[in-house]
Amino acid sequence: MSTIIDCIRTCLLQYNHLLFWKVSHWMKGQNNLTILCPQCSKQYSISEELLGRRVSCKVCEFSFKLEQSKPPKKKKSRTPTQNRSRRTATKRTPRNKSKSSLPLVMASGFVIIAAMVFLLLSNSSQEKESISPEVTSEAFSNEQKGLGRELPADEAEAVKLPPQPSFDPEKSAFFKVDQWVPADTYDSTSREGVVVSRTKYDYWVSFSDFDFGEGACFLEFQMNSFLADATFEVRVDSLKGQTVVKYDIHGTNKQWRRNSCELSETIKGVRDVYFIFKQIRGYEYGIGDFIFRSAVPGTKKFGCAYNTKDFNISSFHFKNNGAEDIDSLKGIRDDAWTGYSRFDFGERSNHISIESATPYAGGRIEVMIDSHDGEVIGTIDVRHTGSNTLFFSFSTYLSREVSGRHSIYLRFVDSLGSPDMFRTRNMVFSHKEPDNKKQMHRKGMLHVYDSVPGLAASPYYRFSIQKVIDLNNPNPARATNWENPFAWYTKCGKGDAYYGFIRGWSHTYCNFELGPDTPVVIKITRLNKSGAPSGPISSAVARPIRNITSCKVIKGEVYVTMDRPALIALDIDGQLDSRDAPRSAPFPQWGPDAYRYCSEKDGAHSLTIFANPFIDRKPEPGDPGVFAVEPGTLPPKKGSWKILYFKPGVHKFSVDSEGKEREWRSEDRLVVENNKQYYIPGDAIVYGNITGKGSSESIRIFGHGTLCGTKIPHFYGWSEALKKTKVPHSDLKMMQMGDARNCVFEGITIADPAEHGFFMNGTGRNYKPNYIRWIKSITWRCNNDGAGIGGNSYMEDCFIRHQDDGLYVTTPNAVRRVIFWSDVNGCTLRLSFATGGNRRLWNDQPDHLLIEDIDILYSRALFGSHEGMIACIDYNFTQRYHDGTPNTGQHLVFRNIRVSDPRPQRILFALATPKDHEKPSLRGVVLQNLISEASNTWGSKSHLSGSEKAPFQYWVFDNVVLEGKKVDQAYLDSDAINAMHFKDTIFR
Repeated sequence: MSTIIDCIRTCLLQYNHLLFWKVSHWMKGQNNLTILCPQCSKQYSISEELLGRRVSCKVCEFSFKLEQSKPPKKKKSRTPTQNRSRRTATKRTPRNKSKSSLPLVMASGFVIIAAMVFLLLSNSSQEKESISPEVTSEAFSNEQKGLGRELPADEAEAVKLPPQPSFDPEKSAFFKVDQWVPADTYDSTSREGVVVSRTKYDYWVSFSDFDFGEGACFLEFQMNSFLADATFEVRVDSLKGQTVVKYDIHGTNKQWRRNSCELSETIKGVRDVYFIFKQIRGYEYGIGDFIFRSAVPGTKKFGCAYNTKDFNISSFHFKNNGAEDIDSLKGIRDDAWTGYSRFDFGERSNHISIESATPYAGGRIEVMIDSHDGEVIGTIDVRHTGSNTLFFSFSTYLSREVSGRHSIYLRFVDSLGSPDMFRTRNMVFSHKEPDNKKQMHRKGMLHVYDSVPGLAASPYYRFSIQKVIDLNNPNPARATNWENPFAWYTKCGKGDAYYGFIRGWSHTYCNFELGPDTPVVIKITRLNKSGAPSGPISSAVARPIRNITSCKVIKGEVYVTMDRPALIALDIDGQLDSRDAPRSAPFPQWGPDAYRYCSEKDGAHSLTIFANPFIDRKPEPGDPGVFAVEPGTLPPKKGSWKILYFKPGVHKFSVDSEGKEREWRSEDRLVVENNKQYYIPGDAIVYGNITGKGSSESIRIFGHGTLCGTKIPHFYGWSEALKKTKVPHSDLKMMQMGDARNCVFEGITIADPAEHGFFMNGTGRNYKPNYIRWIKSITWRCNNDGAGIGGNSYMEDCFIRHQDDGLYVTTPNAVRRVIFWSDVNGCTLRLSFATGGNRRLWNDQPDHLLIEDIDILYSRALFGSHEGMIACIDYNFTQRYHDGTPNTGQHLVFRNIRVSDPRPQRILFALATPKDHEKPSLRGVVLQNLISEASNTWGSKSHLSGSEKAPFQYWVFDNVVLEGKKVDQAYLDSDAINAMHFKDTIFR
């Protein structure tokens, strides 16, 4: 009997629905009725014969009975507070329903009619209080009449969903478009206790009353999965509603990644949203916080990325299978193209970035609009990254701004015929403002510091300055209203290893503050010091030439015109430009004939103009939290103050209890405290050194004053006290921070350090970067390595005159706009630590180490030229990236490096692995626009050589000029350079 009843029930359910609500409106036609769904207002035309029966809406699945009645009263709208409280429950309480009468059913037998009555009465009794889960798990379908739905049997349990919520479209829903939604705030779920971060096959969660406003067309979300071959769908209104997203999940190795995709169509209004998870083979994965966007990312400020896997137009069939894809486009071949139709560039787009990965040489991406063979608006060079899983971001500015909707095409151009060019993902168009707009509020401003009380000015030169617009005579040589920046100077002293080669040399400099677009003229007058070069100046050369407007000699004085902050060096009367100083005879000759410029009379007396940008947030004595240190008193080690202010004058750290100067000791160092600032203004000098302790965080050392190491003896044996105490090498560094986060060195000049100059080593994490800005260092002694930078740090707009290595390059974020000057020894950029350190590189570090816009003014060789300006002395390939890819230097990009020394100079490259060196070796290094016109010192040659087992591979030589000749394969094969074991080299 039960079997018969079940069969009858199944037949009846094809004709009826066991839920009911009243129709809100109907209109009678000739033979049909026109009805409106009371839930979503969908209009249907039905046969009059269906009056009195139950149907469900095909759009929203709202079920109601077709009967003639008055329209229902308007439902009360929920307040945002009520909506919020309703979301805290994982199950909703169903609405109460009234009984329904037995519908009229056309039947052909008494047994069927009796069974129908029995079943309907049974269900009617169950509906007195609420609708049972067993009833709601089945659905009515009437596809012939455009109404209803039906669900497969295996989804019956998933349909145990409480009735749809009611809402007032006139009021705002709790979640809105362009608002991040926490994944764990869902209000309904298919499994008790299930959270979104640990879901399995056929689970679902829903978010009710999501306000899409005027429209959303893009979804961005976080994802964490272990294996691939999974899918999730996003539907609106119901579990069987419209599918707006179908996303294939790829393995993320249990790491959270941000993904994005476009909706199949724009969704508007207040709708319910369902996330349905499928095809996971029993493994868990998670969907994290998500956001629906009101516009497809183009140049929008939120900067979302198109996933290149989702290109909708293409000239070839690309592969995207397997966990190793990591949601990327692969299988790219030469001359293929792919792209998006109707891409939204927004109002202004001038920049594109795209992530790519390859274990091979890479290639090029040509960016075109409107047609696959149309206008090329940008070219991106994709280079070797080391593996298919290590993605770097490659970018370029577009040749013109693009706005509105265009089809966007990417054409792929092979470099060397690699079997798989590269893989791509996450393409972003954006608008980037140029950097020169910074400090525009300072336009037209000039600030000159007073003289330093108690400190003698340079005996070699005097500076005068005035804004061009304020000169009291249009001819600068006749102007009289000059201001006089203090002429600082430092000199090579006695008792050091290099004293025998550059003794008597001096360096005069000035510091002032200059706003952008502020033309000024600086006058330099020689003071005719006894024992030094004297008389009117006959010639002057300023470098870098691009940083000035003009440099003229008028009646024995130099006039330099410039209009923006910059660091300028001047060579007077050819003291360096016309002489091979300090060595005048080939190595290994020694003695006076080899070093004929080793005296004050015949030496080089150099000049630099340090036109600094204005420092923001400069303190003043008396400001809250400021402790002013008087000259002649020691600064406090600790205190409640926030800023330590060294007042104008001379400050010394090495004094006894009576305030008398004594020899420096290690404990004299100023050990700075976290979350504090140390300010040395442009009219103060501090004799001593500054260091952090342990982990350094939020420390700022700034100002335009000088930190001088003249009072600190060299640690290599020139001090009996240091011999006895065995002072650590690191204690003599002038300014250093280790394990640093959010620390800043800004504006300070370091003069005559006893050892290394300034060092900043970050933690490696990228959320609190460190900055070295506008630091100047002038050195004379042995082991005067200029600087070191690593970890999460940036170095910008600095000046380093070094007598040993210039900069230790480890793994910083970027080094840009830095000027180097070497007289005696060492390499300019030492790469020994760029690939070593026995540590894993953080995955939030920048993809490239950019060493760009570098000027090497002088690079003289004292002991021969075995070390180049770009050199690696010891090799240690121990670092790995976050995905396990070895660091072989593929992140190194040397760009726009200019060597301006007109005399023979140290070789540019000294990179050669030992003959028996095995993998890995230097791969993927990029050299772009490196120009060195002058000849090498004493006929030496650059050397670039890998080993037979570990060749240099996938290098890019893009406009590299050595000794006036462009480097190509023929040059590498010639006798002009020592080059061996290069493989898969790219020349441009």
